[in-house]
Amino acid sequence: MRTLLGWISAGLWAACIFSLSISAHAQTEITALGLTPQVGFTRDRYHQLAKVVAERFEGGATVKLLIDGQVGSEEVMAGALRRGRGQIGMMTIPGVSAAVPEMSVLMAPYLFDSYAEEDFVLDHFLRPLMDDLFAARGLTFIGFADSGWFNVFGRTPLAGPDAILKRRMRAAGGEASRLFLQAAGADVIELAFADLIPALQTGLVDGSVTTNVMFEAGNLIRDVKYATLTRHAVNPGVLMANKAWFDKLNKNNQELIRGAMEPMQEVRDGIRDEADQALKNSRAAGLIVHEPTAEERAAWKSKGLSTHSALIARLGGESQKIYDAILAGKKAYVETGAGRDATASR
Repeated sequence: MRTLLGWISAGLWAACIFSLSISAHAQTEITALGLTPQVGFTRDRYHQLAKVVAERFEGGATVKLLIDGQVGSEEVMAGALRRGRGQIGMMTIPGVSAAVPEMSVLMAPYLFDSYAEEDFVLDHFLRPLMDDLFAARGLTFIGFADSGWFNVFGRTPLAGPDAILKRRMRAAGGEASRLFLQAAGADVIELAFADLIPALQTGLVDGSVTTNVMFEAGNLIRDVKYATLTRHAVNPGVLMANKAWFDKLNKNNQELIRGAMEPMQEVRDGIRDEADQALKNSRAAGLIVHEPTAEERAAWKSKGLSTHSALIARLGGESQKIYDAILAGKKAYVETGAGRDATASR
């Protein structure tokens, strides 16, 4: 009898251990990719995503955040996401464009006049085009984010486009940025952000196009003392997922992933506020900021607008379709009066 009870007890323990093993094995491992400053809104939002998903994912999930460049540049991350080395990622347009080249259209110089106009066009005219565009590249589009305006920074004052004539400038954001600087007559060099600081220190470049957040995060104030607020391009980031992985999730978990960073408008506004604060911090650290005159802004804008057709031709694919949708959205924005309270900077 004692032997029988021993066998029963052993059997129950084995069943319990097996059950726990199955339960642990059933947990979904989710890796979220990105590149964020060490502190601030964007980083907090990633941690929110990890917490919400870990708590509510049906069947259980563990979320690993690789948001400090462990995978490499955003371009590398986009490829990793397509191959399933990550499941979710929020990246800026230069990174996204490595997988979906047509997205570079969104960074065409002076395409948008305000954040409000940008939001209207993204949500009402571009969002319907995104699902098929991303699916064709093995990705699931979730939502648009943002990283603020691109401005021009230099070791010397760069008030108007004539100031960068024949100067060596680093382009940021791929083809759109390169064409913009070339139109202004600059000697353009394309460098990864990690290579920008030594390039400035050695005199390889005289300045760069970048966002306020990246300027502060990279501590560029050590080598760059001047900024011109050209606000010549936006950088609408994208939250996306690996499609093969996402399609295997049940409906509830798909909705959870889609909503883990919601509302996306709040995400955009938070990142933009972070960009404004970054500029204030850089000013306090000694950055000399120039607000272009109407004449200077018109000169910058003329250079930027002249690049659009070349950009679309080089990108190919669905680029013209996206560009036409943006123009239609801009027209509707004016006609509906949606932007009557908007300002040029917000």
